[in-house]
Amino acid sequence: MIKLTFKKKSESFLSSQSMVYAPLKKPKVLISMGLKNDKRLLKLERFLKKMEYKGSALLEILHKTQEIYGYLNEDVLKYVSEAIELPLSHVYGVATFYSYFKLKQSGEHVITACMGTACYVKGVEKIISAIEKRFCVKRGGSTADGKLSLFITRCIGACAIGPTILIDDNVVGNATKDIVLERIASTLESEKIYTCRYSKNS
Repeated sequence: MIKLTFKKKSESFLSSQSMVYAPLKKPKVLISMGLKNDKRLLKLERFLKKMEYKGSALLEILHKTQEIYGYLNEDVLKYVSEAIELPLSHVYGVATFYSYFKLKQSGEHVITACMGTACYVKGVEKIISAIEKRFCVKRGGSTADGKLSLFITRCIGACAIGPTILIDDNVVGNATKDIVLERIASTLESEKIYTCRYSKNS
């Protein structure tokens, strides 16, 4: 049986197996969200404590959370929201506003399309649809083999060169459907990755 030692409100409780720290004020969040046995939570809790559970440190906390988990899933966002006492809607809003943050586990290669007003007006929707059709990946998801993900962001701050597409960390400005499809295909082919209908001869 695991024994829990509870401390003051601003501190944490620690299982006898040294697996989980969590704010004492709402320990039920661990059980309800299936995070109780997640060792990564120990790292996150240490960082939260370092930030003194301050809501003003939300950006730093989200950066660290994604560094630990690889992406920001719903359970972890709820946990952060509880820990720093900010509404989940606010935490989620910040996480979805910045293109850096990912709400789903990404594939080996990540395509991020800007859907800001400037990019939308300049036809980014047609590029997104072409990517979906060519590589059999839906926006917000990944291919069946987990090799390619397609995410949408509100704005990446490059309106002057829109429409803008990010292929991994490479920015494609003044993007066109043909240019983007060719660059994605080239990236995948260099690693001999062929998803869905896309093949070496397509």
